[in-house]
Amino acid sequence: MGGNGGDRQVVGPVSMDGSHEPAYDLSLMSEPDDRDLMVRAQSGDRTAFDEIVRRHEPAVYAYARRCLGDQARAAEVCQDAFVRAYTYRASFKPEAGTVKGWIMSVAANRVRDALRARKNAPRPIEDASQIAATAEEGLAAFERLEVRDGVARALETLDEDHREVLALRYVSGLSYEEVARILGIGVSAAKMRAARARDILARKLAHFAQDTRRPK
Repeated sequence: MGGNGGDRQVVGPVSMDGSHEPAYDLSLMSEPDDRDLMVRAQSGDRTAFDEIVRRHEPAVYAYARRCLGDQARAAEVCQDAFVRAYTYRASFKPEAGTVKGWIMSVAANRVRDALRARKNAPRPIEDASQIAATAEEGLAAFERLEVRDGVARALETLDEDHREVLALRYVSGLSYEEVARILGIGVSAAKMRAARARDILARKLAHFAQDTRRPK
């Protein structure tokens, strides 16, 4: 009974001769990473690609939704992005970046196609009283799922370049290196574009907040 109570001992099954077989601690086993799944998918394993879809579909849909401002169109773009990703899965190179970053680049191309095909203006802002007063507060609240609708509508009033960089960085949670790769620009340029977009968003949010505080 003595000994270190905190030490974890894992004993394997007893063999026919009474000795213990090698032990395997299942808690130390992990799911295959994205790159392993993609290698299997590139070899024709559709189940492996289905797992990639399960892992990254929410991020792709959220990105498309924030860029397009339309749930139905975002769902179509999301589906189309994964169809194309599977069709061209052989083009993924592990040394070029993460599977998520590669899939987001496919999705970004589909979103841009959808934006070019759509000519209607962004939806007007509503319920501005629920929008945070600064871009940093707004984006932080967005990530915490607070005042999400108000900030999302404010994002939709930005031009496509600024909305895209913020969606990739804050909605999809990509690194600046991945954002830069998707946009085809340098990392410094991606950071500058994001900073400029945050500044514009800050002015919009401040303006909306002031409007809501004015007496009717």
